[in-house]
Amino acid sequence: MKRSFLFPVVLIVAIAAPLIGWFGFREDDTDSPTEEETTEGDATTNPKPTQTGGTHVRPKPKTARENPINQIFFEDTYENNLVGDLVEPFDGKELRELADQPKGKRDDRRLADLILRATGKKDASFRDLIARDDLRGARHVDIALDAYDYAVTGNIKAIERIIVKHEENVEKGKGSWDSDAVWALGYVDEWDLTLKALQAHPLSGDGSSGPSRYAFWLRRRFLFPRLPDFPKEYYKEFYTLIYGEE
Repeated sequence: MKRSFLFPVVLIVAIAAPLIGWFGFREDDTDSPTEEETTEGDATTNPKPTQTGGTHVRPKPKTARENPINQIFFEDTYENNLVGDLVEPFDGKELRELADQPKGKRDDRRLADLILRATGKKDASFRDLIARDDLRGARHVDIALDAYDYAVTGNIKAIERIIVKHEENVEKGKGSWDSDAVWALGYVDEWDLTLKALQAHPLSGDGSSGPSRYAFWLRRRFLFPRLPDFPKEYYKEFYTLIYGEE
């Protein structure tokens, strides 16, 4: 009699236990990473940081914004206004379409910007553009292609050409933090030659160049967060390194 009574009870418990585990604990599984914890880079490619480069890890929505690099992700911040394009999806198709448009009809400024985005990502999908002489007629596209050349092939002569253009700008009194040469260097994973050029030919440190100088630091810290040699702090480290002032 007791055995016949216990059997259905045991059967019910055996069936119900897995269902209780599924519905009662599935949502509270804290061992599973959230989307914010695993998302890195932009929304389309999510490149993982490597030892020699990569993109900044996307912060959780509730992350404190004291870190200026985190602020790039938030639309209502000064940092996003300066370099917010870094967190926008990279459109390689648009780059290819612009490059294939005839001279005089394409937007060369937009083309240069997209080439530099590919430079920061070290995306080798556009290596054929390096040898396109028809694209190099526009100065900013020419410089962007040199930056891209160094990024994907390691051609040291390419970055040396950019530095020569930077030096020429300074000698002509046209050197600035928003020049095409310095703008391109902000996307390049190289710091030794770049630092020497900036120190030998320092750009204006007045208030008018401040936003572009800050954008240069933000861009490199975002694109290459694990590089040990580039200053991790803007004013006390980066500014002092360039101008020799505290």
